[in-house]
Amino acid sequence: MKNFLLLFILISTTINSQSLSRKKINKIKETVVKININGTTWGTGFLVSEDGVIASCFHVIENGGALYRNENTKEIDSISNEIYIEFENKDTLKVSVVEDFLYDDYWTERGISEDFILLAPVEKQNKKYDYLRIGDWKDINEGDIVYTSGYPLSVEERITAIGTFSTKYKRKVKRDNTGNDSIYRIDAGHLDLTINNGNSGGPLIKLNKWPKKDMVVGLISFKLLPKTAKTYSDNASYYDKRLKTLDYSKNNDLKNIEISLRALYNNANTTSYGVSGAVSIDGLKERLFQSNPEK
Repeated sequence: MKNFLLLFILISTTINSQSLSRKKINKIKETVVKININGTTWGTGFLVSEDGVIASCFHVIENGGALYRNENTKEIDSISNEIYIEFENKDTLKVSVVEDFLYDDYWTERGISEDFILLAPVEKQNKKYDYLRIGDWKDINEGDIVYTSGYPLSVEERITAIGTFSTKYKRKVKRDNTGNDSIYRIDAGHLDLTINNGNSGGPLIKLNKWPKKDMVVGLISFKLLPKTAKTYSDNASYYDKRLKTLDYSKNNDLKNIEISLRALYNNANTTSYGVSGAVSIDGLKERLFQSNPEK
């Protein structure tokens, strides 16, 4: 009987330690936002200061058409004036890219290579916002329980997912301010966590027993697709080439094969059956805790 009771307590403790309390969920509701650019949802962001400063991924803002590159120099030289964040209650706030990520070569290059960016309200706010606490990349270890929240697949509702931090490693990237293939190695991690298009820019939060100890340690940034290709563009090329080899004059059943291949092609861009990943929060934290993060 004692052994049974002990087993029950251990199981209950494990379940509770891996669940999100009402306080944690309410915190996410107040601090995780949708990023809309020119009227379209492009990703997720989260509040990192009481002044309304928002963190997200650089690629969310650039892919959404909010950053424009000079045709000759390839450097970023202008930004869209139609960037809005949307809260869970549907309130919106007009924001703009913090100027360092546009005019300061150091922070622009780091933002691009490490995939982080800061947005600030266009107008000074009279209210104080709740925000997520920022931790350190060194605090996350393989096997830790993590969670995130965001707006994948253009859904209206916020989606929260919980999983495991699987692998900590140095990720090779090939981007810089001029669009050249300069090689960087950045801190990143693989996650056993459901991620889809639209989750990018969301917080990777290390789960602790107490809500006040939950810390953002990374940014949801990427997913790796099945072995046929490493990226979506590679998948598109792979399936396109495969479809061109089909000869319908010899086999009527090839039409069914084409349908299957096209389904795989489309799912490769939307479904998280690959490996999801996050990048370190450290670079963003370094910039955030400088003076005047709004500028």
